[in-house]
Amino acid sequence: METIKLEKLDNLLVIKLNRPESLNAINKRMLSELYQAFSDAQKDNSIRTVLLTGEGKGFCSGQDLKDIENFESFSFYDHLVNYYNPLILKMKQLEKPIIVGINGTCAGAGISLALAGDIRIAKKSSKFTLAFSNIGLITDSGSSYFLVKLIGISKTLEILWTNEVLDSQKALELGIVNRVVEDEVFEKEILEFSIKIANGPTKAYGISKRLLNKIEELTLIEVLELEAQYQEVLGKSEDFKEGIRAFLEKRKPEFKGK
Repeated sequence: METIKLEKLDNLLVIKLNRPESLNAINKRMLSELYQAFSDAQKDNSIRTVLLTGEGKGFCSGQDLKDIENFESFSFYDHLVNYYNPLILKMKQLEKPIIVGINGTCAGAGISLALAGDIRIAKKSSKFTLAFSNIGLITDSGSSYFLVKLIGISKTLEILWTNEVLDSQKALELGIVNRVVEDEVFEKEILEFSIKIANGPTKAYGISKRLLNKIEELTLIEVLELEAQYQEVLGKSEDFKEGIRAFLEKRKPEFKGK
């Protein structure tokens, strides 16, 4: 594996996003390797819980824009349907607990990845932002579905439209994360918590996850499809092109709503 680290601790699998130089930005390779890791975890009966976290100072800064060679010919629809969406569904359908240890910056598609887990524990210094509207896009990879379920339509729109940066306490108050842990004991705490879950009645945990996800997934596939369709349209917009230019030129974008 090039973009993730895997460590087996008895019945716990620790998956660490491992592109610290980019705050673990997601590229196509990482999506493929994560999908493979969760698929293997599904088949391995000795793995009873998965802990997903990040290497370095950030959990995940979202999609690596540098991984996309040509935005003119790039298909958001194909990228989401073939890479992101299968991973999100694999995580939600895995009948084993997934604990997400958010160890720093969590932005864009990184939030989608975190929300696809079952329980989220954040380091106190962590920051959260959707960031999509910075480049003229909407939420994708299931984040619109998960956020509306957690915090409602109005609050989701507010943090999407304003690009508000949430600290860990605000994320906790909103219900985006389950717990906040002091920085100096974060790694110890998430490991102890994950081991405790891994040592619990994990068959019951898996079945309870299946039951609750059945309720949620009545509309998830439809939402994923719509996200991909709308993202395809927005990926060809002038605002998206301006967002990319501004990002690369390190300036504030001037959006026109076109």
